[in-house]
Amino acid sequence: MVTNILQLINDLVGGPFFNGLAQYGVGRGSVAARVIVSDASPPATLSDTQARDTLKGWLESGTVAPAPAVDEGQLLYFIFPPPSVDIGTEGGYHSGDIYNNSSQSSDLFWTVLSTTAATNFPPARAREFVDYISPTVGHEIVESVTDRDVQSGYNVRVDSQICEIGDLCGDRAANPFYSYRGWTTTQYYSNWDRGCVHGDQPVSLRKFLQAVNVDPRRGLRSLNAPIVNIEYIASRF
Repeated sequence: MVTNILQLINDLVGGPFFNGLAQYGVGRGSVAARVIVSDASPPATLSDTQARDTLKGWLESGTVAPAPAVDEGQLLYFIFPPPSVDIGTEGGYHSGDIYNNSSQSSDLFWTVLSTTAATNFPPARAREFVDYISPTVGHEIVESVTDRDVQSGYNVRVDSQICEIGDLCGDRAANPFYSYRGWTTTQYYSNWDRGCVHGDQPVSLRKFLQAVNVDPRRGLRSLNAPIVNIEYIASRF
């Protein structure tokens, strides 16, 4: 199962699933490391506070590395507790806090994903289980990188509630799951399109130019950039 989870995250953060996030200043990523933490007596429940304290303990002891730098904004830690652990939700959540005292704002960001459904899948069907949770993983990833600490990133107020880009596409009838690199994944909200999109769609250069206040009729040459790719587009926001 660990291998399948690692492959899923690699495919999501390192591939075109992140294309639509360039408008939020997010380029493609990669998996820095994976760590399996052995715990003979895992807790029955894991609250957000417990997850934070546990992660900080792992970082301070060197069990998990690398630790966030001062004012870190690039690292995101994924926590997949054992199936016996109740995280308080069927899916997952993400959060943030300050790790380094000298940081000006949150520099520690984590996402906790429930694996309780794994009890319904025998080991031989591990990939099937990971595909089952992949929409939730994708949902939490895109929200984690666009609204890291759940308060200062991109979100929209809907009926007195704050909705992130995954939440805005939560209506499965209107925004059904789709296949991405063999995984089942979810749509997320595009501010440029004013609606939910398949993240792996090519980025619209016309919409990008309009977003940076460049007349599309002037073309890409007016940017004076040697290469215009996903990373460049993300760097402009």
